[in-house]
Amino acid sequence: MGIDGTKVAVATVNSNVVSVLFGGAFFGAIITSWASYYLGRRAALLYSMVLFMLGGALQTAAKNLAWIYGGRFVSGLAVGATSLVAPYYIAEISPTKHRARTVGAFQAFLVAGSLLAYWVTYGCDLHFHPTTTNINPPPGTNTTGTTDPGSPADPASSSSHLEFHSAQWRVPMGIQMLPGVIFTVLMIGVKESPRWLAGKGRKEDAIKVLAWLRCVKLEKDGGDSDSGSEKTSVNGGTTSTPPPTGQEKSKGEETPRDTLSVLPTQAPAARSDEVNAIHAEFAGIQAQLDETRGASYRELFSRANGKRFAIGFSDTRSALLASGVFGVCKFVATVASLAFTVHRYGRVTGMCAGTAAHAVLFFILGAILKTRPPHGGPIKPASIAMMALLYLYVIIYSFAMGPLPWVYSSEIYPIRIRELGQMWFTALTWACNFATSKVTPILFVSLSLLFAS
Repeated sequence: MGIDGTKVAVATVNSNVVSVLFGGAFFGAIITSWASYYLGRRAALLYSMVLFMLGGALQTAAKNLAWIYGGRFVSGLAVGATSLVAPYYIAEISPTKHRARTVGAFQAFLVAGSLLAYWVTYGCDLHFHPTTTNINPPPGTNTTGTTDPGSPADPASSSSHLEFHSAQWRVPMGIQMLPGVIFTVLMIGVKESPRWLAGKGRKEDAIKVLAWLRCVKLEKDGGDSDSGSEKTSVNGGTTSTPPPTGQEKSKGEETPRDTLSVLPTQAPAARSDEVNAIHAEFAGIQAQLDETRGASYRELFSRANGKRFAIGFSDTRSALLASGVFGVCKFVATVASLAFTVHRYGRVTGMCAGTAAHAVLFFILGAILKTRPPHGGPIKPASIAMMALLYLYVIIYSFAMGPLPWVYSSEIYPIRIRELGQMWFTALTWACNFATSKVTPILFVSLSLLFAS
């Protein structure tokens, strides 16, 4: 790909390849907010899958870094689109008592995707081996190093280099298209959001979808008491709060531009809605800052520091294996959180407890790195302790700051600004990821353990 091979150049390319996806996700969330409002949740999800497959195809067929950057950005647009639409589509179709688990399941599938990525990368590194080729073959030999019949060979005049198999990166890039295909097929039977239908004045269609979702049989006069209560829920949930001027305005007549004018003209009694919205934004930012710190420490065993890795685990394959185990811990803990704790404790309580625990863990990790840095040789107890703390970090993260901000943001916004609020929550999430992925690899090369500690 034309990389000169220096540490700074490799770190820069690594940061660009990762961060350009998150940059695309930032813009994807903003653009899709409008598409989702005007075209519907289902259409927005379908077009995001088209972007997913297009981005994956560009990356898989890449001939140079420009192709990869372009493909990553297109895939990022799809990531931003799905991460915006999927949570509030789930929230809009889920019964209240199951909403936390169903919205939290979105985080579980994100983690499952990263888990698959970890192990696909490890498998490709394990099975697609680099090959050695001669750059200047001596007389009588070809480029593979074998002797041509009837020609003398002079091995001393040859030089060779290590050539990596392109399948090591093309296979992982190509596999990302498979979930897009599966998702598109499964979307065939998916109904439009009843809340969106009601907001567009299609109340009868909304009631039919709700009846289908709740397995309620509608009667000719509009349904039984269960469907009637759902109808009331849809009507009440999509009718906007009247503006202070006293003029009535239905949700179906609002545009995203109208929601922008709600905040500065609200009566003082409604200011608590603004406070809640701001809390939701900061919850998302805090979640990503926690993930930022975790990403920094994951670099300790996934990025080379000379011939050793920063916390004492050597070679690329060991680092990939450690990352795979990290992904397993994250996935298992996320599923356990959804099964046992997401409904048991408050959202804010869980996030505060998780953040406090992370602060303690990061302080201990930094102290160990400062006082017991690895110096080669066999793996030391300090390295094992740091690895154990990393796994403990991801378990706590998966119970708290992983799923809870997504659940909290889907619940906290008032109806009239929910789409706008969710858009900024999602966009800020990916903006934080962009900043982290851009600077972390470069800072590790420049500052090494100083940055980590």
